[in-house]
Amino acid sequence: MKSSNFIGSKIKKIRELKNFSQKYMADKLNITQSSYSNLECGKMKISEERLKDIGLLLEIDPELIKQFNESFVYNLSPNISNQNTYNFNSFEKIHQLYDQLLKEKDENILNLKNLIEHLINQNNKK
Repeated sequence: MKSSNFIGSKIKKIRELKNFSQKYMADKLNITQSSYSNLECGKMKISEERLKDIGLLLEIDPELIKQFNESFVYNLSPNISNQNTYNFNSFEKIHQLYDQLLKEKDENILNLKNLIEHLINQNNKK
């Protein structure tokens, strides 16, 4: 498989995950839909600059496009590499930590409000 075809198929999968049409991508890249289709099919070489532009549209780093693993995203393969699993778990951990921090922030705000109310009540008693 040619390198441009290989990258093109990865771009196609990512584009489909984003629910973008070829026409949308072509319009944003200022090329025809036919030319864009040729990029995805590997009939046209994808320059680093073009890959960068596509990455911006898809909101993904061009290097991640090159490393894109369809079986990981769709969870079709039981042999997912530890690296991909780690990345997924890291994202989940970050999300859990974020949720935990939000909860702690809310609890701290409530505690501070209660403390302020208590101090106001004590001051009013004097």
